[in-house]
Amino acid sequence: MQAQNTPKLKITRILEGSLAKPPLTTSLKAGCVVLSPGQTVSAHFTGDGDEALIVLEGTATVFLGESPNEVPAGSAAFIPPRTEHRVANNGQAQLKYVYVAALK
Repeated sequence: MQAQNTPKLKITRILEGSLAKPPLTTSLKAGCVVLSPGQTVSAHFTGDGDEALIVLEGTATVFLGESPNEVPAGSAAFIPPRTEHRVANNGQAQLKYVYVAALK
């Protein structure tokens, strides 16, 4: 028997190249990004919330401003609020990562 105020689980399928705002949430957005070698996600800001990048395949080069940081598969990068950043695939293999951003 379910308690009256128990929240329901919300599930959204995140497909490659998608941008998903989880259903009925006001505080998160998420997506799965796939970049071929040489491709880049252009510079943008995190806004007032944090952003996490979880690298699934390849190696991401995450630039905070102009400072490059290598993030290999199996690792996560955490980007603070109001930070300009971009992500590049400077490697020879496909880069696949998931991001989750707080929308504060």
